[in-house]
Amino acid sequence: MELGYPDNSILKMENLQLVYDFEDKLPRIQFMLLPLLFVIIGIGIFVYHKKYVDPRSTTLLGDDKRTNGMASSFLMILISSIIFIALTTLMLKEYFNTKMIYNEKKYLTVEGDVQNFHPMPSTGHDKENFDVSGVHFEFSDYDVSDYGYNNAASHGGAIKEGLKVRIGYFNNGSKNVILKLETE
Repeated sequence: MELGYPDNSILKMENLQLVYDFEDKLPRIQFMLLPLLFVIIGIGIFVYHKKYVDPRSTTLLGDDKRTNGMASSFLMILISSIIFIALTTLMLKEYFNTKMIYNEKKYLTVEGDVQNFHPMPSTGHDKENFDVSGVHFEFSDYDVSDYGYNNAASHGGAIKEGLKVRIGYFNNGSKNVILKLETE
C-alpha cells in the first residue's frame, strides 16, 4: 500500500487551517494515575486498621475486625496496582505506537469534502462518523482508547457536512485514527 494520497490524486486546497495535530499530544497521564488513587486509599485503610483498630474487636459475625480490614485493604492495593500496571502499559504502548507512525510518516492522507456526516448527540451514546473520498471515520468524545482527533461537533468540534478537509490518518485495526486534521 502506498502511503500518501489515495489513488495518487492530489486536490489543491488553499487556505487550510490546522485543527488537530497529534504532534502536540502527550500521554494521558491522568487516566493512568487514577488507579493509584485507590492504592493510596488502600494504604490508608491498611494503616488505620493496623494502628488504630483494637486487635480484640470483632464484627457482628464474630470475625476479627482488624485482620479483615487489613486483608480487604491489601486486596484493594493489589487489584489497584494490577490495574495501574495494565492500564499504563496499554496506554503507553498505544501512545508510542501512534508516535512512531506519526514521526515516520507511516500514515495515509485523504482530501475532499465531508460526506454522510452523522453527528454525535450532545448527550453522547453514539459515535460521530463521516466519509471523505470514500474513507470512513468515526470517533466519540468519550472514547480515549487512542490518541486521534475525537472532538464531536456537538462539543465544539470542527467537522460538518460538506466541509473541505485534509486528514492524515492510520488504521489501528478497528478504525481510522485521525492524526492530523486541516479544514478550509
